[in-house]
This record gives sequence, structure tokens and C-alpha cells, in this order.
Amino acid sequence: MLGLFLPLSGSYADSAVTNPVWKPTSKLYLIKCAKCHKLYPPENYSATEWEDWMSKMKRKSKLKEDDYQRMLEFTHQLRVVGSEKNGARKLKGAQSPVKK
Repeated sequence: MLGLFLPLSGSYADSAVTNPVWKPTSKLYLIKCAKCHKLYPPENYSATEWEDWMSKMKRKSKLKEDDYQRMLEFTHQLRVVGSEKNGARKLKGAQSPVKK
């Protein structure tokens, strides 16, 4: 299981992943997403594109609605951190992909 955490450690996602608030969600993200494919940097997609992909993956991974909502918030944090570390001044569609 430790190996699943290696793709995110030392990368753009450090501060989001190491925040204790996100620990259960980051674990779920790694288990559900990395099980079938590599982890894609959320900041490479607009908020709309990312939400579309997440919606498709929600069905495939059989995520419960509350887990899905937490995962959207978590990946939004990854987008913000990734964009900051990559020197981006502004995210495409900078609002959170989670509908309130």
C-alpha cells in the first residue's frame, strides 16, 4: 500500500496530500484512481473538463456521492497547489469544481 503513495509524495501535491484533513480522501483517491490508470495532474484541465472526467470515473469506480464530493474538493486543492508550483498565475476556470 505504501507504494501507492509514492506518486504523490515529493510532487506538486505535497501540501494537499500531507494536510491531515485530506488524508482519508487522498487515500481513497489513490486506491480508486491509481487502481486503473496513472494519476493525471488536475491543473492540466479546466474545472469543467476535470468535473466531466470525474463524473465519468465516479460511475466506473462506483464512488458514493459523499466520497465523490470529497474527491472533487481534494482534486481542486491539487489543481491549486499544482498551478502554484508550476508558476501558473491563473487557473483555467479557477472556481472549485464542486457545485454548492
